[in-house]
Amino acid sequence: MSGLSLRQFVVDQHCVPWKLRLAVRRMVPWQYRRRLLHGRVNLNTPAAMDQRYRSQGTDFRSMENLYGRLLPLLPSQGRLLDAGCGIAVLLRTIRQRYPQLELHGVDFSPVAVERTREYGFAAQVAVLPDLPYDDGCFDAVTCTEVLEHLDDPAAAVRSFARVLRAGGWLIVSAPQDLDPDHCLEHVQDFDEPALRGCLSQTGLDLVHLESVEREPHRKPGVSWLAVAVKVGSDADRR
Repeated sequence: MSGLSLRQFVVDQHCVPWKLRLAVRRMVPWQYRRRLLHGRVNLNTPAAMDQRYRSQGTDFRSMENLYGRLLPLLPSQGRLLDAGCGIAVLLRTIRQRYPQLELHGVDFSPVAVERTREYGFAAQVAVLPDLPYDDGCFDAVTCTEVLEHLDDPAAAVRSFARVLRAGGWLIVSAPQDLDPDHCLEHVQDFDEPALRGCLSQTGLDLVHLESVEREPHRKPGVSWLAVAVKVGSDADRR
């Protein structure tokens, strides 16, 4: 290392260019890297989320860009279920725009469900893919930034399809992270083909798919927003 500063040696010899690091990360499945680092695959538990909701108070920062694209896609009346509702940030946003909608929420966090009920919504504790509802009882289901936390997102989407009426609409979003290691609670990475493939396994017809830029306060990346319809009726969603 004669004639070479320690700083330059570290830069030249040990700093792998970020594109190569990203390529290596993509070649090694997340599950294995997470298991090596953390000893388990899925870091999401009701207890962990309960603590998160308690520590962050009564609100999370809203996803303005995503919600701005999502809201015009919703029906203006009927029954809507928000799966993975958290503390009702999206439900409250929907209620402001569509007061005629009958709004319901489910989440696996008892703290989230309690908060959602305090805002005046019908809410139940449920662990996806299980949903405590009869077949065909909702006109729309929303699920925003949840599928990436699930070991089997396709099973959850099949449950959403089950509770939709014929002609009902599913609106989902999932993030594509530029640096997946910064989101250790994410066990899935969704790009456009991945989300399209997940929805194709459910018998729903995909009618819309777009990318939405993240808000400045969120990690770099995009979210993929998809709309699918349950085949079997020409019912007007409006």
